[in-house]
Amino acid sequence: SKSGAASTSTDPAQAASLQVPFQPVFRRDLERALRATRKDLGLSGSDLAVLIALLSFLPCRANGAEIPISNQLLLTVFASNAAICDRAGGLEDRTLRRAFVRLVKAELIVRRDSANGKRFARRAQGKVVAAFGIDVSPLLVRGQQIIDAAARKAEQAQELKGLVAEAKALRAHCAALDWAAPALQFLDGLGAVLRRTTLTLAAVRAIIARLKGMLSSQHKPKGTAPASATDGQNVRHKETNQTDSYKTLQTAWDEAEELKAYYPTPPRTARDLIRTLMEFAKLLGLDPGQVQRHLSTAGPAAIIAIFNEMVVKIASITNPRGFFESRLARMGSRPDRCAPVLA
Repeated sequence: SKSGAASTSTDPAQAASLQVPFQPVFRRDLERALRATRKDLGLSGSDLAVLIALLSFLPCRANGAEIPISNQLLLTVFASNAAICDRAGGLEDRTLRRAFVRLVKAELIVRRDSANGKRFARRAQGKVVAAFGIDVSPLLVRGQQIIDAAARKAEQAQELKGLVAEAKALRAHCAALDWAAPALQFLDGLGAVLRRTTLTLAAVRAIIARLKGMLSSQHKPKGTAPASATDGQNVRHKETNQTDSYKTLQTAWDEAEELKAYYPTPPRTARDLIRTLMEFAKLLGLDPGQVQRHLSTAGPAAIIAIFNEMVVKIASITNPRGFFESRLARMGSRPDRCAPVLA
């Protein structure tokens, strides 16, 4: 069989006698790991099919039982393109050739071509002294690493499954309580977020933290003053000297389309504005005290703009406090941007 493109100049005689040592692995284990980590390795479906087909040609059975693949075995495949295509599920020859090119580039196989393009083993005194064909030893050198990566991925998937179940239970608990419009909107949209196949461990942990924070705020001991009211009084006192007009704040609110959707009636007083911002800060996973510290310097208009952006990206923000601080740093705490809290 013609070998095609993507050849190598490595000496086939050296390859047959000096195979790189690696930890022996069972073929089935490696095949399962390749399927699990295909996307992580940057492999297409046809690439995976070709690799598994190549592994199937290795002499890793003895007395009817599977034995581990080690560097004691000859790791060069001599099968023709037609035979490889057949074992790869009926791939076309051109698809196989393109897969060979990608697998060589990915350093998972090495092409060792003879002068006439044929694949064969040259023997002397009963030993293979030169091997011309597809060398899969680069894959086997990484074999245990790939198997370990697949195991970690499986563990993470199991952990993610457990965390999603916890988040769903917390969401159900929250849904049985009374909430303001923003919290209800968050809970309603959470079902779709938790069903996403792209959901990460960090994202679901952040969701759980927010849900626990919401439940905690609903179960404060009697006599504890609401944080939003206290925060509002403090911030109002700090901002009495701000000079911007009501129009500035109203414009900022009107431009915050996502945030505004949660509060059809805009805040009209200092108490309403601070209560709204502090309540929404908790929903976003922020510390109201953190928001309070920036209100007198960045101003409510800046906070509104940042909150609006966070609503848009709520499913992808894994560190709400870090995101909030980074946006403030990028925006800059400029006094001329500070909008007053209206009385």
